Amino acid sequence: MPKINNPKEISRSFKKRQNGPASTFAISAELYAPGEEEAPQMMYDGSFSLFRPVILKDGTSVRSSINIDEIPALLEKSRYFFNKYMDVQYEKSFETIKASSEAGDSPAYTVKLTAGQYKGRTPAEILMSDPSATKALNEHYKWLKENLPKYKNNQRVMDAIVEAAKLFEEGKLSAETVTKTVNHGSIVLYKPVTKPLVRKTNDKGACFTYELSIIGYLDDDYPVEVTIRNYYAPVITKEDGTINVVASQKTDEKKFSFRLSFEEWCYHIDRIRSIKSVYEAGTGPALMKRADQIDRQNREEAKRN
Repeated sequence: MPKINNPKEISRSFKKRQNGPASTFAISAELYAPGEEEAPQMMYDGSFSLFRPVILKDGTSVRSSINIDEIPALLEKSRYFFNKYMDVQYEKSFETIKASSEAGDSPAYTVKLTAGQYKGRTPAEILMSDPSATKALNEHYKWLKENLPKYKNNQRVMDAIVEAAKLFEEGKLSAETVTKTVNHGSIVLYKPVTKPLVRKTNDKGACFTYELSIIGYLDDDYPVEVTIRNYYAPVITKEDGTINVVASQKTDEKKFSFRLSFEEWCYHIDRIRSIKSVYEAGTGPALMKRADQIDRQNREEAKRN
């Protein structure tokens, strides 16, 4: 029988790189029934049931977790994001056609940067809102050119930057056309939360800690960005039991990001929803039966007393 390294994995996405190893984003489900002292119809052991996103790259990995009680909000936010993203894409198709017609199909107005501080904005939009951005755009152009052998699509963005700079110098940038290609913004699908794993420490007593953020960009071809950060840091336990991570003293930090297409994120969310439903359908009847038995026992005991 072949060895399965992660039998609890439920979904996976790959990104191939022209030079170097591929990166992988995967989610595992670790779902457990309530303990003997918990109400059976809670369905889950709230302390240990979770979904675990992981990013693997260059022979190493970073991991995180989403607690079971955080999943409903993630599903609802993702559903809202899916609807907004589709609305924006259909709206953009009409905006781009109109803007391209008015601007003579200039890439300065229609091609958006896919990385850096101006990500999701066109070169024309950037220069109209901040004329001093020419230096930053020149630096970004150099970076795109250096990475052109690996990413052929960089040429489109480079051409757009050159065209925007030319129109800017000639005083021909159209503010009216720029407003038609406005950035539609982003939606935070999972707000960054710092989670220390107190049972795992290094030789200095610092605690293993992970942070996860998931952001959906309404203007991007790969709209969902998952970022996971792992590091070791001292923790302070307060009198009320809460734990504070001293992030200013963190060491051994690793941070990976993974961009997912609309279709890929749909797939991962569908797998989370499906596995959750399968677990509840399979485990739920026995837990509900146990809850009825305990309830009857409690009632009979109350009558005796």
